[in-house]
Amino acid sequence: MTTNHVVVIEKMQTQHIPALCVIDAGRENQPQEEDFKEYLESGCCGRVAVEGGTAIGFIVVEDVVTHYELRSLGVAVPHRRKGVGTRLVQAVLSAIRAGGKSVIVNAAPGSIAEQFLTALHCEQIAVRCRGDWDPPRSTEKGRQRKVRSDQFPFHRRYRL
Repeated sequence: MTTNHVVVIEKMQTQHIPALCVIDAGRENQPQEEDFKEYLESGCCGRVAVEGGTAIGFIVVEDVVTHYELRSLGVAVPHRRKGVGTRLVQAVLSAIRAGGKSVIVNAAPGSIAEQFLTALHCEQIAVRCRGDWDPPRSTEKGRQRKVRSDQFPFHRRYRL
């Protein structure tokens, strides 16, 4: 007998972090515990998908002055292609839309991320080359830093 649990989207909190670190454990750029702590401390907007008391997905977007940028999105393998990622995107968009800013996402050509964005009918707004710089990040603590986008030779930028 199988039990279907309801997926609930919650605001990301410190107690979620241990479970979030293993959702995409095999992924090359999977956020680690210190990354999630920094996201929360810097005022990023994060949401977690929870089913039956277990975190099964997460999304983090960061305010970079003129817009928000997707920093990380992950869904546990058994829960993929069931609408969890879409619900996470919708939840974070609902949380930030009042400020009038858009969310920008970088995706490598042919990646799972690009396939997901295409399925959501996101608008491609640019192609960025290796070595381009993202705008300085702004945080509630007043820190600003630049993040180099050099994981791929080039990537595409989409607006959610």
